[in-house]
Amino acid sequence: MRPGIRDLVPVALVLVALAIAFNFLDPSKGSSGGGHPTISLGEPPPTATPTATAAPTEMPIAEAPPPSTWVVMFVSISPAGSETIDARYAFNTLDFEYEGPPFPDVRDDAWKIVAEGTVSLALDGRHAFAFEHDGEARVFVDGHEVASRPDGATVQDVRAVFQHAAGDAIIRIEVRDTGGRLMLKTR
Repeated sequence: MRPGIRDLVPVALVLVALAIAFNFLDPSKGSSGGGHPTISLGEPPPTATPTATAAPTEMPIAEAPPPSTWVVMFVSISPAGSETIDARYAFNTLDFEYEGPPFPDVRDDAWKIVAEGTVSLALDGRHAFAFEHDGEARVFVDGHEVASRPDGATVQDVRAVFQHAAGDAIIRIEVRDTGGRLMLKTR
C-alpha cells in the first residue's frame, strides 16, 4: 500500500518544525537578532576587555586634637556582665595607672575606665587619635567602634583612624582590667 497525502502531511509538518528549530539551535550561525553572541563549539568563550582604572589616592590622615575635657567613669562589671558606674570625674588629660582596682569595694579584673571627650575637627576626611594602654582597649567615635585591641604583655600604643566630617566628634575610650595593671594615657 502506498502512503496517501494524509500520511505525508504529519511527516511534512515534523520536517518543517525541525528545520525551524535547527535554525535557532545551529551553533555555527552568527548571533541571533537579540544581540546575544553565539559561542561555537571548540572556541574559548569571549572575555571582557579589562579597562585601566586609576589607583585610589590615599587620603592624608589628620591628627585629631585632644579634647579639652574628658569625662572619666570608673565602671565595675558584675559576674553576670552588668555594668555599674562607681564614680564619674572630669579631667583635662588621661593619665591613669592602677595595679589593682581603683576602689576597695571593686573586684580586681572586673572593672574598666571609660573616658569620653568631644573634639572639634576642622576638615572633612580621615583623622587619627592616639593613646597608650595596658588592658583590653576599645575606641568609639560617635558611637561607632573604630579600634579594638586585646590586652598585651606590655604597654601598647593605639592609633585609631576614622573617617569624619568637619565638626564635633565624640571620642570614647574603654580600657578594661584583664589581669595585671590597667593603664590609660593620652599623648
